[in-house]
Amino acid sequence: AILKKFIENKVVYLAGDGDSAGKKFNAALLELIANANIPTKAIYSIEFPEGKDANDLLTEGSLSNFKSLRKKQFPLYNFNKIITSKEYKEEFPIHIFTKSLQGLILELNRTSNYPKNYAAASILAAASSAIGKTVQVKVMNNWFEQAVIYLVLSGRAGINKSHPLTFALKPILKYDEIQKREYDLEYEKYEVVIDLNAKEKKEMGIETLTEPVLKQILVNDITPESLQVVHSKNPRGLGLYRDEILGWLNSFDRYSNSGELQQWLSLWSGTDVRSNRAGRKAIYLNRPYVSVFGTIQNARLEDFAKGNLVATGFTDRILFTFSENNFKPYMTEAELSDNYIHYYDQLINKLLHLPLEYNEQQQAQPRILSFSNTAKQKLLEWNKYNADLSNAHTTTESQRSIYAKLDSYIARFTLILQMLYWADGEADLVEIKPEIVEKAIELTEFYRKNALYASSLINGNTQTNSQNDPKFMARLL
Repeated sequence: AILKKFIENKVVYLAGDGDSAGKKFNAALLELIANANIPTKAIYSIEFPEGKDANDLLTEGSLSNFKSLRKKQFPLYNFNKIITSKEYKEEFPIHIFTKSLQGLILELNRTSNYPKNYAAASILAAASSAIGKTVQVKVMNNWFEQAVIYLVLSGRAGINKSHPLTFALKPILKYDEIQKREYDLEYEKYEVVIDLNAKEKKEMGIETLTEPVLKQILVNDITPESLQVVHSKNPRGLGLYRDEILGWLNSFDRYSNSGELQQWLSLWSGTDVRSNRAGRKAIYLNRPYVSVFGTIQNARLEDFAKGNLVATGFTDRILFTFSENNFKPYMTEAELSDNYIHYYDQLINKLLHLPLEYNEQQQAQPRILSFSNTAKQKLLEWNKYNADLSNAHTTTESQRSIYAKLDSYIARFTLILQMLYWADGEADLVEIKPEIVEKAIELTEFYRKNALYASSLINGNTQTNSQNDPKFMARLL
């Protein structure tokens, strides 16, 4: 308790003497901080010259040499520690949303028993799909991020995983239904005209005949080839929604010859697609946009360890979201107010109806949002922190792979939050302020913890938390 009082949220230097006893002292302190899970900004051990300590340097008048002494950094244990299934109690930081969205999430929890974590994450999924390629965020020169996310709601059966996702996507499903009705009407007219001869078409004033195109955003069970075709007709972007995400994973085996896993790795990164298949028109997708979301039971998370999903870093691209509780809720008689439903419909529809702009060559030209100077500094500070954490001696290779994806996700979260605030009338389409970056940082750290927890489940809790092993800590020091 005394140690926590002095070091919590501070930079800590372990300054044992420059001998074997001092190293043991440092190791003991490090173990204590790790086991107590005391949050700190950073932890270093100082390597004093053999047989010297801070007091020696002071009496010798050479304390200025302190700055040149080698300092070994260690990770922040509350992030690198492997979380077991019994310890998971993380709550989605819903305060990152606008007040109105926070109210909606709380009401969905109160009236419909939707876990707050699931409801909040589902809103991220819906926003990602609705935004599409209309906007991008400029991180650095030649580094632009889209709002693409791969998100999975994971938990026990019967704790309301599917319903929050269905609710969040309902405005988009309605939008697709309207587009389908319009397409059907246009296709009926097309079928009537297509069988006419040239003379009849001329008499009707028809010079050219174009087959109608179905505009849509959400797709479900779709082959890799069909996905490319549908996306080419819907350049605004797509969302793949699979209630049971295992169907998506299993398709990797079903279409093993098509390189589907590699395709989804590329789609997450927004890598251009150039497809030339026999018997089909060549397809070129410039910075494709496909988000993915669905649900899975915790017991089936090990499926994410099959094949090359872990080795290729595919699993590290998934935003796993767990419920803040694991109990099947009772039914309630409470009803969600129509005002909230109307509000949410308007919010998502504002995103849906933001037009995708084109340049003179008729190529999609997204709006580009930039960071204010202060916002950029906050992003750079977090990036340095993430790099230090990744480079720490006690960080495993699997953890480094997870942390590497967060560099992209924090920018994507920033973009999604900016657009949600814009849709709620609280932000513009020009500059990202520091407050939005701060909220994106909170969201990123939430998903860092979730990724570590998911990793422990995917690997069957076989990972050992060597950071809590005193002998291992002593070897590090």
